[in-house]
Formats: sequence, structure tokens, C-alpha cells
Amino acid sequence: MQAVSSKLGGKDIRSASSPEQPARLQQTEQPPPTAAELEAARYRHLCKRQALVLHALAELLDHPTLDRGLVALASELKARFRCTRVAIGLYRGDRLKLRTVSEQSRIDPKAVASTSLVAALLEACEQDSAIHFPGGPKPLQIVQAHRALCAGNGELEVFTVPLAHDGELLGALLLERSSRRPWSSSTIELFEQLAAVFAPVIAASIDRERSVWSRLGELPRRLCAAVFGPRRLALKLGALALAAVLTAAHFTPVTYEVSADGELVSLERRVVTAPVLGYIEEVTVRPGDRVAAGDLLVRLDTRDLELEAEKLSNELQTADSEFRAAMASYDRTEMAIAQARQRRSRAQLDLVEQQLERVRIVAPTAGIVVSGDLTQSLGAPVERGMELLVLAPALGYEVQLLVDERDIGAIRVGQQGRLTLRSSPADGERFTVTAIRPIAESAGGRTRFRVEASLERQIQGLRPGQTGVGKVAVGERSLLWRWTHRFTAWARLELWEIAG
Repeated sequence: MQAVSSKLGGKDIRSASSPEQPARLQQTEQPPPTAAELEAARYRHLCKRQALVLHALAELLDHPTLDRGLVALASELKARFRCTRVAIGLYRGDRLKLRTVSEQSRIDPKAVASTSLVAALLEACEQDSAIHFPGGPKPLQIVQAHRALCAGNGELEVFTVPLAHDGELLGALLLERSSRRPWSSSTIELFEQLAAVFAPVIAASIDRERSVWSRLGELPRRLCAAVFGPRRLALKLGALALAAVLTAAHFTPVTYEVSADGELVSLERRVVTAPVLGYIEEVTVRPGDRVAAGDLLVRLDTRDLELEAEKLSNELQTADSEFRAAMASYDRTEMAIAQARQRRSRAQLDLVEQQLERVRIVAPTAGIVVSGDLTQSLGAPVERGMELLVLAPALGYEVQLLVDERDIGAIRVGQQGRLTLRSSPADGERFTVTAIRPIAESAGGRTRFRVEASLERQIQGLRPGQTGVGKVAVGERSLLWRWTHRFTAWARLELWEIAG
């Protein structure tokens, strides 16, 4: 039966395919191994290799910190492969640091042994290839550091393999053993597989143990590598296009306009009040109606006033009769009393007659009725001076804008803008800012300030109370500022609040 030999985990497994120990046919009567037996032997060999990889990986992962895991891994590899020494070096920034040496609790970086190991590890990392010395270096491969490491001890065999993950070089793994028992090609291949398995785990552990400041410091480097490196062409083109757009936006000036809700308000408002105490008899207008000067608006009931006028008229006639009688009797005292009664009755009668003339309430000027719907109040009593209607002139409007508190600082008297009414969005009316009211108005969770502006021209057909959107030109800004000023203002406020 043919025996196979392979070195795995410190044990020799003999194989017919091993280049180090060629097959030897036993000079016995036993027949040669069949193909099924060879396949079974190969399967057992692969199983043992996978078990070794998983066991070594478990040693690395079964510790809370990376340094303790590396120490356990170095000890495991030294025992499994009967090495004289196992060293692992990892990069910290641009420098390679010796992180662990098997069975060595403390590492002196200035010691000769440490510098020799670091040089050998760097030699493999800089060439980005595994180095097997003196077993079989590749053509044109530099092995000076490995030769120096083995100098003075010709019975050493060293194998160094780089540890890399996702295109990033992490460090290297070095194994050292007596050359009296050289490693087979399958064992060398196993070392390279182990390095490929360990590298992602080590990379994840390094990333997990990094501080917040280290992560922030690494971010620019990764961005630069992503932008200027040889990979991710679509990302680079997108970043380049974004940079070009932002640069063009920074140097492109545009007119910045502050938007605000706008409303048309009449320059003058006439309040129509009740001239006398009475009752509403007739109403001829409603809010929104246009009226001319002198048009009848409201008429009050005159019956009480007419009765009062008739009463006073009778009293006046009685006073006249008494006065004539006193004159006939030459009674001066009665004449004076009757004359006083005459004057009082005449004055009261004149007052009532004047009130009768004022029960017809007419429009003092042409305009639009903006408030006061009395059509449902016929017969209702009114007090003297009570507000009945409000008139606004047909011409003469101003614009009132409600500007957000974030934009009020940019508004100045004299700035110009345009108002677009919701009733006619195709047209825009130009205006000029005339006043800024310093009183804030809060509504709907927003704080706004009232800004008054005058229209450049008075237009027929406008009505008070019409609303729209007003835009005030406050100057030129860059297009980039226009896109980002809301966010930057918010960020500054939040940072100030946090810092305070």
C-alpha cells in the first residue's frame, strides 16, 4: 500500500502527491492503492487543513483585545508547525510595528532581534509578496533582510507572508523553523491561506479598537484614496462633477430675493357709525359692494323721531300762545318765562329735525364695503356711535408683507420687489419697501415681522384683502450661498447652543 506524507499541525501525513517524500512501493504482496483510497486520503487531508484553519481562527477571535488574540495566535502557530519563533507586525500609520513574538511577553523595539524581525516583515510588505528563505525565493525577489535574519544560523528556514485586506496592507506574518525539517509546498500554500483568512479578522479588530479621533482623522485619507485611487471610476466622475458644480455655483452671482406672504391693504379706511339711537330699517349694501359718494347705505327707523318732533312742535306752539297772552297783559315776568320755553322747544325741535335728516346714512366717499354685513340685522337696535360699515377707497393700496425672522435682517427701507397675487399669478406688481414694523407676530409656530411697501402704480380691479407672495430683492449672493445659507445658519445656531 502506498503511504502519503504531508506536514500539517505538527503531524506528518504521508501522501503520494507530496514532492518532499516521493512514493515508495512496498515490496510486499499488497496491491497498490485504488483511486477511491487516494480520494479518501486526499479528503482526510483537506479536512485536517480546514480544522487547523478554524482552530487558529478561533484562537484569534476568542480574546477581547487584538493584542491578546495575536499572542494566542502566535503561540498556536508555533505549536502546530513546531516553529522556533512566530512574529506578527502591523502597520500603525506609515510605520510597521512588531505587535507580538511567540513566547515573548515584552518586546523591546530597539533590540537587535526586534529590528531584524521588523526588517524581514517590511521586506515582504514592500514587495507585496510572500518570501520563503532559503527554501525558494522567487526570481528578482529581494531577500537581504531575511538573509541577515538567518545569518549566523544556517539551520533556519523563514517564511514571511503579507497580511492584506480590501486592497490595504495591514502588516505581515513571519514563521521561523529549523531547516532540518523543511516545509513542504502544501504547507507553504497553507500559510498563505491562513494569512488570507486572518487578514479580514485583524482588519475588523483594528477598526473596532480605533478611537473616535482616529476615525475622524482617517476619513480625509479614505476620501482622497476613493477619489484619486485607481478604483471606483463612477464615484470619481461623480465627485469631480459635484466639485465642478459647487465651484461654478460659488462664483456665480445671482439676485437674492426674500419671499414672504403679502396682502393688499387700503391706504385709507372710512368707518360708518350710527348717528343716532334707533333701529335699522333698511340696508342696501353688503361687504364687497362698490359704492359712489352719496349712495344710500343704511336707513334707520324714523317713527320715534317723528313723534318726538310732533311733540316738540306742539310745545313750541303752546309757548308761542303763552308769549302772546303775556304780551297782551303786559306781564313781563310771564313774557320772559314763555320766551324761554320757546327757545328751548325750538332748540329741541331743531335737534330732532337734524336727527331725522341723518337717519339716511350715505357713503362719504366712493369705495368698497370691506366689512359690516347688516342684511341679517333688520330691526336691530343701534347705539349712537356704533360701528356699522367700513369703506375702503377704490384706489390707494399698499402691500403688507409678513417676513420670517430669519430674513428680516436683510430687509431695508427703499428695497424693491414684486407682488404676485393668487387671483392673477401671471401678473406681478412692483413695490418699494417704506417701513419695517419692529413688533413680532407669532402664528402657526413661526415668528414674523410686518413690512409695509407702496405700489409703483395703482391698478383698477384690485380689492383689499387679496393675498399673494411678495419677493424683495436684497442684493447679490453666490448661487452656492443661496443653496446652503439656511442649513449653515441652522448649524451655527445649534453649535452655539451646544457650546453654550
